[in-house]
Amino acid sequence: MIAQKIYYFVSSMMISPGEKVIQQWYKQKNWHQFPFQKEMAEVYLAGNSGLLNAPTGSGKTFALFLPFLADFINKHPDYKTRQNNGLQMLWITPLRALTNDIRKAMQEVCDDLGIPGKLQPAPATPPLPKKLR
Repeated sequence: MIAQKIYYFVSSMMISPGEKVIQQWYKQKNWHQFPFQKEMAEVYLAGNSGLLNAPTGSGKTFALFLPFLADFINKHPDYKTRQNNGLQMLWITPLRALTNDIRKAMQEVCDDLGIPGKLQPAPATPPLPKKLR
């Protein structure tokens, strides 16, 4: 138990270049990360995966997308000048309107951080023929 607490203390003291960029972005916005957002970043950047369940409007997009960007920045210190940077993420949503809102929020972050490129939604799946419904 003590070793686990020491690990969390030490791991929270070490900050990667990507995490620093994300923290600066939060400060620019005059926003603060919620505890679950910090936890998601720590878990993702440690190489783990998981599932996030939180209420609508609570900050899930940033809890998941910002650690993804921090990891990209860590791996590519030249992230602001990379052409065809290869940044790829699959984000699935149940509604087209939600997809557009999330894409806009993510694009704003990329623009703010100077990450070149535009986020593109994948084409929507066409509706099933009546015979298959």
